[in-house]
Amino acid sequence: MTTCDPKPAPYTSNLFLDRICIPQFDSLSPQSQAYYESLIGVAGIFDLQSYIRDIRVSWKIYLICIPITFVLMFLWNWMLRMFAELLAWLSILIVGVGIIALGFGIKYYETVG
Repeated sequence: MTTCDPKPAPYTSNLFLDRICIPQFDSLSPQSQAYYESLIGVAGIFDLQSYIRDIRVSWKIYLICIPITFVLMFLWNWMLRMFAELLAWLSILIVGVGIIALGFGIKYYETVG
């Protein structure tokens, strides 16, 4: 589909994912609005549409991040082969410090808020 203009038009509609026509909420009757609201709320169509729109907008960033992730995984595996004991202890230390920092952060947030 390229357009959502039915003739005669009982209500106005928008194109969803460039394929499906979904009626605009304001152009429906009050009874149809209640049904439409319950249907859309259960299906989560508006959320899905916003997720897909975000992916369409930021596809170049995904194409950049995927190879960088593979390079970082390769480097981590190579470093693990060379310095396994050091990286294991370093990981344990970083996780421990992170948990302690998170605890202090939660305590600070509790006293400030």
